[in-house]
Amino acid sequence: MKSAETTFYFVRHGEVDNPDNIVYGRVDVPLSQYGFAQMLQAGKNLYERGIKPDVIYSSPLTRALQSAREIGNAFLDVAIVTDERFIEGYMPGLAHYKIDWLNAIGGDIYDRPKLSHLVIERPTSYVRRYHDAIRSILREHPGGVIFAIVHGHPMAFTKYHLLNPGFPLPKVSELKSSGIYPEKGQPWKAVVDANSKLLEHDIIVFDEVRRGTKRE
Repeated sequence: MKSAETTFYFVRHGEVDNPDNIVYGRVDVPLSQYGFAQMLQAGKNLYERGIKPDVIYSSPLTRALQSAREIGNAFLDVAIVTDERFIEGYMPGLAHYKIDWLNAIGGDIYDRPKLSHLVIERPTSYVRRYHDAIRSILREHPGGVIFAIVHGHPMAFTKYHLLNPGFPLPKVSELKSSGIYPEKGQPWKAVVDANSKLLEHDIIVFDEVRRGTKRE
């Protein structure tokens, strides 16, 4: 008997309102005006392609929940379920650093001696808890279509692991240079079997929402 194939659309949350340009991690920043428009359009684009979710899962952070609700506006009667396992990485103390600094080091925060005094969740932990969430969803919705609103670093490492099971996890800068690191608001389609083995995948590309677009 063929195992049920379940289709996930993993979507990184939209752009955020971060006037102090901090490395926000689990700091609960909201979406920016552009981020609202970005995620609303993502939902419309998915709907127009005939892609409808059975359920939308989301990280509990505000920016993810706002993204889930904006995407959900394109569909009727689709439940939004929060799952703590999809939350951003635990990295207290990095809010003292700026996004420009993070970009300058390619996002590679995990093995830097100058940060050794800080508690920073490891990439292997991201993969473990994201996979745990995926397996739970597979049991709840076998053969379904699932939207999951997630965060950059955890999803990037999880995506790499799904694509390259058994291989060591690379640096964030390598994930970005290889195109694996997810863009904000861009869905990644992943079809998996009942054992969470990746069978098919694709990046769903939309036209970019013009900045300055007002929220409807």
